[in-house]
Amino acid sequence: MSGPTTQTYRAPPGAGIDLEQVPVVTLEGRWWRQTAPRYDALSLPHRANRGGRCHRGGKEARLYASSTRNTAWAELFRHTSPEVSPFEVKRRMSELHVAGLPVVDFLESENRARFGVSERALVSNNVGSCRKLTDLLRQRPDRFGGLILPAAAIPGEETLVIFREWIGPHVSVEASRISTPPLRLLRLLESVIETLPPSARAPARRVLLEIRRELVARLDA
Repeated sequence: MSGPTTQTYRAPPGAGIDLEQVPVVTLEGRWWRQTAPRYDALSLPHRANRGGRCHRGGKEARLYASSTRNTAWAELFRHTSPEVSPFEVKRRMSELHVAGLPVVDFLESENRARFGVSERALVSNNVGSCRKLTDLLRQRPDRFGGLILPAAAIPGEETLVIFREWIGPHVSVEASRISTPPLRLLRLLESVIETLPPSARAPARRVLLEIRRELVARLDA
């Protein structure tokens, strides 16, 4: 006769944390954001049309930016329909200047340990941990302007999430133009496919194969 089963309780990220004691970093520097062409470089919808890494569909939208231009394009590759070539999708690519923005940096192992979250959880396709961390920080809108996370699309790069009320005073636009991703990023698309949920990888690989065939046809023409 088997004994009673036991379940291990795992506290949610940030459980019991004193937000007053969480260190902030004052961020300065350049970041890149890609959006639909109809949006200005800094615009946000009143409510998010669909869920994302640090927000829920129908709720407060966030501004997401990337540490490099290529990382911003890679995020497009991750979120483009797997049946559509991302190289045919027009996006607004904007270079932003961020100044004096107080953020929590989750690249720091001390902060991950403080909130009880792993680096793997922060880049997982299961976005629950990131949303819970964001919800916690939103309890102190006077103290936290956003957070820095490891980029899910490219290892070693960064994603910046900015809360709406902090955008105007701390973010300005250096350049903004509508374009399609350059074909030189084809190899980047190959690596991004491996970060997708398993069900999305096969359709994405088929699109990649079609892109390669099209390029060969153009060279032979």
